[in-house]
Amino acid sequence: MNIELRAIGFVRGGRIKPTNDDWDSVTAAIELDHNWLTHEALLGLDGFSHAEVIYHFHQAGPESIVTTARHPRGNKDWPLTGIFAQRGHFRPNLLGITTCRILGVSGMTLNVQGL
Repeated sequence: MNIELRAIGFVRGGRIKPTNDDWDSVTAAIELDHNWLTHEALLGLDGFSHAEVIYHFHQAGPESIVTTARHPRGNKDWPLTGIFAQRGHFRPNLLGITTCRILGVSGMTLNVQGL
């Protein structure tokens, strides 16, 4: 079964290189796609402390997908662990999820920390 997803927006800012640690201190902006959404989609969101964000690992190609166990972060001192028991971006569907702090809403932009 295939599922088609449409992006609701795009992340601006944050980090240039996807390093593994200290994401909780990074700030970024999620800009809604104005081609099909309006600012009303974000109304009231600034009344919450956190948002759950589902994202696509768009820089990881299909050749990087892992469906079996591996050593987390490539560290052979750590035991083999299934891909779904890790935070890695090599997941079969290249989707990730995180909970990040809402810093504010400005028009079509959601400003967050810890994305």
